[in-house]
Amino acid sequence: MTFKIEKAQRKALPLLAMLYGKSGTGKTYSALKLAQGLLDKPEDRICLIDSENMRASYYSDIFDFDVINIEAPHTPERYMEAFKLAESKYNVIIIDSFSSVWDGEGGILEMVDNESERLQKIGKAGKGLHIWTKPKMKYKRMMNAIMGSRTHKILCCQSKEPIKQVGNKMVNLDAVPICEPKLEYQMLIKFHLMEGGKVSLKSCIMEMIKDKLNITGYLTTEHGNIIKNWLNEGVAVDIRLRNLKRDCRDQALQGVQALDNFFKNLGIDNKKLIAEFADDDFKSEVRRLAEEADLSKKQNEEDETTELNAAQPNPANFKLDLTGEKKKEESKEPETNQVQPNPVKTQTPLTEEAKEEILREEKEELENG
Repeated sequence: MTFKIEKAQRKALPLLAMLYGKSGTGKTYSALKLAQGLLDKPEDRICLIDSENMRASYYSDIFDFDVINIEAPHTPERYMEAFKLAESKYNVIIIDSFSSVWDGEGGILEMVDNESERLQKIGKAGKGLHIWTKPKMKYKRMMNAIMGSRTHKILCCQSKEPIKQVGNKMVNLDAVPICEPKLEYQMLIKFHLMEGGKVSLKSCIMEMIKDKLNITGYLTTEHGNIIKNWLNEGVAVDIRLRNLKRDCRDQALQGVQALDNFFKNLGIDNKKLIAEFADDDFKSEVRRLAEEADLSKKQNEEDETTELNAAQPNPANFKLDLTGEKKKEESKEPETNQVQPNPVKTQTPLTEEAKEEILREEKEELENG
């Protein structure tokens, strides 16, 4: 593996921020305020991807923004599709709520439960890391699309308060966002919204601007402006290379064949670009992703075959059952303990001579009598 040593320089990367809190704490309003300050030019636009029953549109009288409404199922594929639709036209994208793709209807946790149930039906273990394989690959593709985008991103999440037993008491811990556990640590800045919309700055990779932000109560457009100016001071990033790497990872997450086709079909300029700037570390990364994707596909195909076979009747057994029924039917005999009806006795008609003989005997009996 080849490594490259270079002077550290702060890059002018887009913002990746998280706002989390309970319902009614003002996450949507605060996110729109922050987004306003991130806009550079008058023609710059904000898009909000709304999974909260079109609630964001209530703020259309206050803020100028466009919206993409997402209804259930809240799958990673649908979120990725909505994000890609917005990123080419908008400078700031707000996703509200990002929690839905994790624990909402059709989200990652539901996908894991469904996978567990499916595996148990075909006689396989319904617990363990393997039940996360398919949902995890879909989540990775979505996050690759979001993280590699040139736009500013603001993720709004619901929050929960975990409970821990301390001695004989149950203690509420600090609120945490409802999302993939590692996601909050990837944020450049993270805000916790409390009752009444007041904001607490929970983490900020940009330590030098904490004092400049001076957040004492609520998020404002000025806070967004301060963050934007600090980001713009960094060294410009080659957007073409950034997008190329993101597309490369996306193809890798679909398997080795898709990755090979991606490299094969690259234009001459892009081939030169990726050959010059994509180091061996990146190439090893995408190759590993592609191999993992193929392994996941192979496992899924085997599971589907097992599931299909389990649902089909065995032809041999089916024939055997028919033969057995037929034999039983042919050899069927009346049971010995069954009560048989008495046979009906038939009488032979009397001749005329017999009739006369009977009459004569009856007459003699009467005379002697």
